[in-house]
Amino acid sequence: SALIDTISGVIQPILAVLCAAGMIKGVLSILVALGWITATDGLYQILYAAGDGFFYFLPIILGYTAAKKFGCSEFVGMTLGIALTYPAMVNITSGDVLGTVLAGTPFAMNYYTTFLGIPVIMPSSGYTSSVIPIIISVWFAAKLEKWCRKHFSEYVKFFFVPTCVLVVMVPATYLIIGPIATLITNLMSLLFNSLYSLPVIGGALGGIVLTAIWQPMVIFGFHWSVIALMLVNIASQGWDIVMAPYMVCSYAQSLAVLAILLKTKDEKLKQLAWPAFISGFFFGITEPCIYGVTLPRKKPFVMSCIASVPGGLIIGALGTKMFAFTGGGFCAFPGFIDPSGAMGASYLIYVIIAIVVSSVISFLLTYATYKEDVPAVEAAK
Repeated sequence: SALIDTISGVIQPILAVLCAAGMIKGVLSILVALGWITATDGLYQILYAAGDGFFYFLPIILGYTAAKKFGCSEFVGMTLGIALTYPAMVNITSGDVLGTVLAGTPFAMNYYTTFLGIPVIMPSSGYTSSVIPIIISVWFAAKLEKWCRKHFSEYVKFFFVPTCVLVVMVPATYLIIGPIATLITNLMSLLFNSLYSLPVIGGALGGIVLTAIWQPMVIFGFHWSVIALMLVNIASQGWDIVMAPYMVCSYAQSLAVLAILLKTKDEKLKQLAWPAFISGFFFGITEPCIYGVTLPRKKPFVMSCIASVPGGLIIGALGTKMFAFTGGGFCAFPGFIDPSGAMGASYLIYVIIAIVVSSVISFLLTYATYKEDVPAVEAAK
């Protein structure tokens, strides 16, 4: 519960702008794919600076939200994020490799410089667009800041507390937190890569697992951990396959609500279900569908989860990739356009096919199995 609260508390405040930045990148990808603009046009470059700049400097933004979450100075949190995205440090990874830690293993990590003789291990792209290191760093910074404020004299707190926190935490982030986060990320990547690399069934199995449990994860807030992993994957390799099937779940849930709408005679339920359906279908916000309509009636919720699996199977089996997180509903479609142009809109077509399949199954299953609670209808009248 603490982990879920932490992840959601840090990412949720920026989710709207994160989706907006992703939408900008997605729309620009569509315009380039259609040949309406080129990547060298001023229009593209200026708008791309807003969309991609948000993701590039994400540690600074998360430094602020994490500081608010953990009770640390927001400017200390932002400064830690700045240190992780400082150009001179980012460019270190383009220099000569001084050595490798854990060489000969799947977790081998190169280092390009040292700090007092200790290897500074960094991802190849530095920590720009990273999520996990800054959150952990600010958490420790908050603990250290509280300790310093408690033990330092009132005469030196103003400047000495932030100085001590930064002098300790910036090196600690580069020497300890960053490498540990990199190792954990590598372990998670290895797990999912192993799953998706299984002969014949890997991608399909991954899609099945995610779509089967996505809506229950939403109930308990576990989906935030998958969102964080997706951000890590997009930041590190430019695309993600783990979360690619998630959209079918939103539409399966929405179509289950539509089936109930067409079958129910309960006017109060209709008043609740219509806005829930619109929210889920057009914007991918399914909490109103879940908590207001399907989950209280149990079976429609189960039917929507079952119906999501075929769509997840299709997306996973076809190796569908998402290139930007642009939100839910219709807003999510641009995120499946390949910005390199290699696949064009192929992945988007796969997603649409999967959505149609799961939506139809969800609607039919729910419509066939839904039974009105007669006493409730009478009470509503």
